[in-house]
Amino acid sequence: MISDIKPKRVLIADDSGTVRSIVKIFIEKRTNLEVCGEAADGQEAVEKTRVLRPDLVLLDLSMPKMNGAEAASLIKKSSPSVRIILFTMYSENIGRSLTAAIGVEAVLSKPDGMAALVKTIGEVLDTPRAPPSPVISTASSVSATSAEWQLDAISFVHLLGRPRSQ
Repeated sequence: MISDIKPKRVLIADDSGTVRSIVKIFIEKRTNLEVCGEAADGQEAVEKTRVLRPDLVLLDLSMPKMNGAEAASLIKKSSPSVRIILFTMYSENIGRSLTAAIGVEAVLSKPDGMAALVKTIGEVLDTPRAPPSPVISTASSVSATSAEWQLDAISFVHLLGRPRSQ
């Protein structure tokens, strides 16, 4: 019997073509997922989300023209049902309050690898829609106390100015 269930559509946004290619290979090995497009910067990710209407957008944090946090915020404003995962080298510096504020469902560190990414994609897409409760997948625990939120915000602003060496 042929399944009538359509695969979930994923847009990959990363300034590294190599990262996009590797992620695409791993995502497309899953029968319930398909890559509907790619973007090389945050601005392109916002535009392609409007046109392609993916179920999930995978965003790098550090990208040219518009960073992943700005792109996530704009995507959520124009397409609130789209799920977003930040897949970045800098996940340890991103707190729960910040991810909730920009509308991100999960944050995953690139060093966690492709198996963790595919697992997180499945978890995010399988979770019923509810008010944002971000999943932070990092080696260290992140709490959302007021003082830590201020530190996270400072760290985040600092990261935005880092060179794009991912």
